[in-house]
Amino acid sequence: MADLLTDEVWRNLDPHHGRLSRRQTRQLLLAAALAGLLAVAGLAIWRSGLLMPRLDQTADNTSWSAGGGRFVLHLPVRNEGWTALTVTRVGRGGPGLHLTDVVGVPATVAPHRMTTVYLFYRVTDCTAVQRGAWPVPVRIQRPWGTLTLAVQPALITVDAPQGLSSFVDGRDPYGQQWQSALARLSCPRT
Repeated sequence: MADLLTDEVWRNLDPHHGRLSRRQTRQLLLAAALAGLLAVAGLAIWRSGLLMPRLDQTADNTSWSAGGGRFVLHLPVRNEGWTALTVTRVGRGGPGLHLTDVVGVPATVAPHRMTTVYLFYRVTDCTAVQRGAWPVPVRIQRPWGTLTLAVQPALITVDAPQGLSSFVDGRDPYGQQWQSALARLSCPRT
């Protein structure tokens, strides 16, 4: 049988061995509180849009007009941040599409507000227009430089069965990317 510790040994053992001192406990609580404050401050700065502008990058309420080899995309630019942002440039040309004019920039967009930018395109080659996703670049001016973000307009329904809305989500089999659908609507029917 193993020898048990005597009462004298138990009395000599320190019952507080391994515990933090009051000073160490205060330091630990202060460090935890500081870490929590830094996390909240970091989240607030991120949500504010101060360092990285926050745009609604899925322009679901996009509208348009098309015909005669030309079309206009009415692109909403919504500021999701807590600070105002300045939009300096929007849009680009591409295969089969020539960006002829942009109306509505430069614009300062207040927090949680929206502005609409009108992109005027001329279709130069109906068959060359890109069919896949083609986001619209939006350039934003910041005090320390510019940043370009991409906004993806909603899919557009072309030649869909009666009763479908003109803008639909990505699961609709009739939905097409904005540039190919609007080029199709603008090109003469053959």
